[in-house]
Amino acid sequence: WAVATIASVGYGDIVATSIAEQVYAMLIMFAGVAVLAVTTSRLTTILSNFGTTDYYIRGEVDRIKQYCIYRDLPPRLRTSLLEYTEVWSTSRALCNEELVLDQLSTGLKAQVLCYIFRG
Repeated sequence: WAVATIASVGYGDIVATSIAEQVYAMLIMFAGVAVLAVTTSRLTTILSNFGTTDYYIRGEVDRIKQYCIYRDLPPRLRTSLLEYTEVWSTSRALCNEELVLDQLSTGLKAQVLCYIFRG
């Protein structure tokens, strides 16, 4: 009953009479359960990674706050440091530049770096 309910194949209105029909029905049920499991897994992965960037940025900002307290930095300097850290962490979390550049060929990497530091 539980497998039939999960697989959404009905409650016995139409019944498999031969062994072949029963095996076919079981395969269809297991395929339905597998599709449901894969879909649930993918959705869970997407939702669990949804806040990862925010969590990373909050961690970086918290570390900087602790450093500011430890070094007793003045309020203006704390604000500047926190704003810089937030911008830097956001850009770093969205695109790990080192990882991207390490995957490029030497020539292409040189072209990208020349463009970035053209000033």
